[in-house]
Amino acid sequence: MKFTIIIPVFNTEKYLVKCIDSVIRQNFDDYEIIIVNDKSTDNSKIICEKYESIYPNIIFIDKDENEGLSEARNSALRIAKGEYIIFLDSDDWLIEGALLNINNIIINRDIPDIIINRVSFYYEKEEIYTDCNYEFDLNVLSKATSVHVFDYCFKKNNIVYAPWVFIIKRTFLEEHNLFFEKGLLHEDEEWSPKVILNSKNIAFNNKCFYCYRVNRSGSITQSLNIKREFDKLKIIDLLIKESDDQKYNDEQRIRLKKRCSSLYIGILKNIYEYKEEFPNDYANIIYILKSKKYVLRFDKRIKYKTIYICIRLVNINFISYIINRITKTGE
Repeated sequence: MKFTIIIPVFNTEKYLVKCIDSVIRQNFDDYEIIIVNDKSTDNSKIICEKYESIYPNIIFIDKDENEGLSEARNSALRIAKGEYIIFLDSDDWLIEGALLNINNIIINRDIPDIIINRVSFYYEKEEIYTDCNYEFDLNVLSKATSVHVFDYCFKKNNIVYAPWVFIIKRTFLEEHNLFFEKGLLHEDEEWSPKVILNSKNIAFNNKCFYCYRVNRSGSITQSLNIKREFDKLKIIDLLIKESDDQKYNDEQRIRLKKRCSSLYIGILKNIYEYKEEFPNDYANIIYILKSKKYVLRFDKRIKYKTIYICIRLVNINFISYIINRITKTGE
């Protein structure tokens, strides 16, 4: 079949029907859906079982314990049969006509390794829809190398690089072992750079493919969780280790390490939010950041050089505070 659509589920009974129906109602039917229930405590399991009983192309995996988003996706990837993998979060949905459009891109672009998509956003509290405010410059990107695509994409701060932005060829994923690191929050920060840099044939979709529900109440991305910052520190280590792999050329290694510099700044900016509520964890992360300040030297731009020098000369707590304030005020 053409597509395997992977839907991890955890306590999203309110949104799950809309999500699954957005696939079933597509004007393209060469796909399977693999739904993975990650030990939900609401009625999500009942909804999943009902869909599985009605539709023969829906496979339902009911996990015995909660193992997190990454492992839920991995569980589905291990049994996926589609030529291409699509990741769909259970509180989001596919745009009408998305699968047929993607199938046409695959045919016209000579079976690419990955397709990078534009997305729409639904702001739940305000009940507002909006498309992302960028389009891919296909003239620039049609013959670009993976390094050029990497630079183009990551220099655009408004592009989201969650797994659901990518459609990925299954054999390419398996060949390069592009599974998700188990237990990580912000797993896309570790996964997306590897996906782009390993690709030799990259296509782009300028039609919005996916609708992302923004600021959903109860979403794991909305809660204050210091594990995010500890996991980003792990991701820095994982990407540095990845950059040592001989399959990458020098330019690709530089890009992987530059992402580490960016992640470091992100942690430095965010960590001040945890100072009062998690003082011991805050102190621990500050200590680790100070010991890892060399990561800033992977990026040669003035911004990173300046912060590196400041951390050497000034109390890192104060640097974290200043970066946090500047970001919040937009100054």
